Amino acid sequence: MSAPGPSFQQAFSYFDIALSQEPRNASLYFSRAVVYLRAGKSPEEVLKELDRAIELHPHYIAAYSLQAHIERSRGSYADALAWHGPGPFPPGSRLRAERKP
Repeated sequence: MSAPGPSFQQAFSYFDIALSQEPRNASLYFSRAVVYLRAGKSPEEVLKELDRAIELHPHYIAAYSLQAHIERSRGSYADALAWHGPGPFPPGSRLRAERKP
């Protein structure tokens, strides 16, 4: 895989600056994961960013959905279902437990 281009490198630098100012901003980690994905970074790097977003904001549904998408694209269907499941909330999450059938 080729190295990301200059515009991605600039975006990475901006995320580093933003995260140094707001290290607990889950949206920044999620957005950086999206840019990592578009830049062709490894799934592991993208998942690491999403894990941090979810750690900071456990109800970040978009982060769970992107994790499921990545796992599905890697052929890890069981992992994709574990993240996304049949509903909008991950299995075991408080949101799934609170949701009424």
